[in-house]
Amino acid sequence: MFESRQAWNDALSSILNSEKLFETRFRSIFWVLSHTLCSCVLVSQFALNTDHDKRSNVNIHFSKCGLLWLSKEVAAKNCSRILKEHGVNHRLLEGHEVQKEFPQFRYDDNWFGLVDPEGGVLYADKCLKAVQDLAQKFGAKFKFEETVKQLQSEKGAVVVVTDKGVYKAKKVVVTVGGWLNQVLPDLHDTVETQAEQVAVDYWKVERNPEFYDNGNCPTVVIEESEDILYMLPPVDYPGHIKFCLHAGEPIDPNKPLSSIPDWLHEAVKNHIAEHLPDIDGSKPAIVDNCIYTVTKDTHYVIGSYPGDSRILVGGGFSGSGFKLSISMGRILADLANGRNEEEVVPDLFKVKRKRLPYSGW
Repeated sequence: MFESRQAWNDALSSILNSEKLFETRFRSIFWVLSHTLCSCVLVSQFALNTDHDKRSNVNIHFSKCGLLWLSKEVAAKNCSRILKEHGVNHRLLEGHEVQKEFPQFRYDDNWFGLVDPEGGVLYADKCLKAVQDLAQKFGAKFKFEETVKQLQSEKGAVVVVTDKGVYKAKKVVVTVGGWLNQVLPDLHDTVETQAEQVAVDYWKVERNPEFYDNGNCPTVVIEESEDILYMLPPVDYPGHIKFCLHAGEPIDPNKPLSSIPDWLHEAVKNHIAEHLPDIDGSKPAIVDNCIYTVTKDTHYVIGSYPGDSRILVGGGFSGSGFKLSISMGRILADLANGRNEEEVVPDLFKVKRKRLPYSGW
C-alpha cells in the first residue's frame, strides 16, 4: 500500500492520532517539559513541521498567537532552565507582569508565566488534510470506516481482518487510540493503557472581546495544584474560548458516557471565577467530547509489539499526541523501514521501559 519511505512518513503522520479530533489543537513547547528529552523531541517536531510546510505548500493550518504557561515559581523556573539549555526563545514573567501584558487575565505574584512567542493554534482538520494529500502523492492509499476485527500473525505476513476485507502486509503499524487493548489484548501485560472521556468546554466571552481576538490572546497552559488546565482563543466557536481540564473519566471506548461528570467542569469554573473576569464561568456554553488514551506515567508507547516484532505500536498519547504527530510518525516510519528500536525510540517511550510516576509537566 505504501510505495516509498516518504509515503510511510507522511501517511503515518496523518493517522497517528486516531483519537477523536476537534477543529483545533494548540502547539506547545511546554507540553511535556518535565523531561528534557521531550523538549528535544519538540524542537525536532518544529523542524519537521517546517519541512512539511515547504513540501505541501500549506501555511494556513497554524496561527501563531504565542503561548503562556502558568505555574508556581519552582516549576516555571525549572522549565525556563530546560528551554535555555536548548536555546529556545522565551520570557519568564512574574504574576503582575503577566497581567500587564495580558489584561484579560488576573494573576498575582504567587504565579509565574513563561511566554513562548512561537506557540499558537494548530487547525487539526487542515493539518490532516494537508498531510493525507501529500501522502497520496507518494503512493499511500486510505481506507475509511472499517472496523478492525482481528490482527493475526502468520508465517510471512501480518493479517488485518476488518468488517469489509482482509489485508496482508510484511509489517503493520497499529495506532488505534482508545481501542489499543482491544486490538492488541496481550499488550496490557506489558504496558497498561486506559481510554478516558474528556470534556471539551467552551465558555462565553461576556466583556472585552477584543482581548480575546486571536492576535491578542495566547494559548494558555496552567498547572495548579494537581490540575492541568488549558485554554485556546475563540477559534472553534466565535465568542467562546476553549478552556478544559486535562483529565478524563475512564471508559470503554465502545460505550462512551452519555453525559459528562460535573467534576470535569469544576476546576475550570473555579479558575475562571478567580482569574478571567471577562468570561461567563457559570457553566460551559458548549460541551464537546473527546477520548484520550492514557498510560500510567502519561508517556507514549512506541515500538514493537512483544508478541510479534512485525507489528509496531503507537499509542498512549495521553492527550498530547497530535502536537508531536510528525515526530512520532517519523519514528514509526523508521521502525517500519528496518531501523533498530534502540536507535530511534527514546527510552521514555519504549514499550518495555521502567515506568516512572507522573510528576506533572
